[in-house]
Amino acid sequence: MQLDLYTAYEQAGRVWLGVPTPFNGTGAVWRRRAIEEAGGWRASSLLEDLDISLRAVSRGCVGLHLATVSVAGELPDTAEVLVS
Repeated sequence: MQLDLYTAYEQAGRVWLGVPTPFNGTGAVWRRRAIEEAGGWRASSLLEDLDISLRAVSRGCVGLHLATVSVAGELPDTAEVLVS
C-alpha cells in the first residue's frame, strides 16, 4: 500500500510541481542517450536507481510519471513474507 501511495501520489505530484522524481525499481523506460549522458549505469552503488536519476536530472533530463499506464511490479504477497 505504501508503494502504491508513493507511485500514485508522491511521484505524480513531484512531476506536476516540476520537482525531480527519482527512478525507482521496475516499471520505468529510459532513453539510452539519457543514461549515457548521465555517465552510465553504476551497479556498484547501493542506490543505483537514485544515483542515475540525480545524475540525469543534473544534466537537464526531465522525467515523466504516467499514472494512467499500469505496470506489473514485484512485491511480497504478505507483510509476513516481507519480514521473514
